[in-house]
Amino acid sequence: TLFFELLRDLEEAGARLTRERLLAGIEGLHALPREENARVHPMTLHKAKGLEFDTVVLPGLGRGSGRNDPPLLRWLETVDEAGNERLVLAPMRPAWEKKEGPAAAYIRELEKHKEAHEAARLLYVAVTRARRRLHLLGHAEPDASGDVGPAKGSLLAHLWPALGHHWEGLEAPEEEPPTETGRHPAGPRLLRPAPGWQPPGPPADVPLPSLVEEEEPSRDIEFDWAGDLARVVGVVAHRLLQHLALHGDPGAGFEPLRGHARTLLRREGLDGEPLEEALALVATAVGNTLASERGRWILDRNHREARCELPLTALLDGRPRHLVVDRTFVDAEGTRWIIDYKTGRHEGGDPEAFLDQEKERYRTQLEAYAAAFRLLEPERPLRVALYHPMLDGWREWEPG
Repeated sequence: TLFFELLRDLEEAGARLTRERLLAGIEGLHALPREENARVHPMTLHKAKGLEFDTVVLPGLGRGSGRNDPPLLRWLETVDEAGNERLVLAPMRPAWEKKEGPAAAYIRELEKHKEAHEAARLLYVAVTRARRRLHLLGHAEPDASGDVGPAKGSLLAHLWPALGHHWEGLEAPEEEPPTETGRHPAGPRLLRPAPGWQPPGPPADVPLPSLVEEEEPSRDIEFDWAGDLARVVGVVAHRLLQHLALHGDPGAGFEPLRGHARTLLRREGLDGEPLEEALALVATAVGNTLASERGRWILDRNHREARCELPLTALLDGRPRHLVVDRTFVDAEGTRWIIDYKTGRHEGGDPEAFLDQEKERYRTQLEAYAAAFRLLEPERPLRVALYHPMLDGWREWEPG
């Protein structure tokens, strides 16, 4: 899929497709995880900025930052007393000198302080990603005098004033006798629990009648009868509504999104007449939403705790359920709204009767979402709703 997307991007860029351009593009391709199905998201601290998770695990906090080779030239941009910009340069020390010059030592110390502040900032970003649980994993070792502490430059060193007491009950292992060569055996020095320490008991078992996880069955219900074209229209309409809720300008209408919608439809394999037909349907769904007061209310970015395409895993009726909520937020009165988009078309008949039938058809799905949220927010008022962009249709109710 990534390879064919690369071909599309090169074609859309208008550049002549050459062997060199293709090979250069292939070198930049990497396999991507299926984020929508992943239960664990490994990522760097930089990538985690702006995201939140119920549980965050930070391993390896006791590792030092390592040493970098000294650069050939250090420099520092500064301002003198008159406000003029100045550049301080300090070359690498010569091989015959034991110490670097005072200018180089001064710049190096400033860089160390900057790196320490940046590490503290990244650590703050990491620990504030957790909504409910935060697990900090790190190690400390005794120094030559027997005092236990973290490695210099490690993230644990920033946390040590608050967490250092957790290491007070641990003892260093006894020194092993030297070998016949007079050297101590190699290997890591381990800290052991104090005598008499007992681990806490395990948590209570969670009864699971089956090891087969029950996936949400209803994400594709509306497309079973409507064919591939309706399925693609639904996928692209969902993506555009998510984009509008997170980053877009609902007041600008659909036209600024037309080019993006065309690209998304092409990536789903459409071209020619089917592409134009699907684009018209997507324009109707998104345009109706933006023209509707209720649609703009759904997409309003000022709602509290607003999320789009939110994955949830909950134990419902004794079975694990994996759910994805199209749109959820808390309104000004403190009510949690759970809204599911249904982009299927209705041709002929009574539209109100059709919406009533859709409500009954998807009641079980929406009430499963509500049951999952009640496990997280048992005291919060909650309402569920179906929104049909093609009709600007709406059905809401308080789940039982």
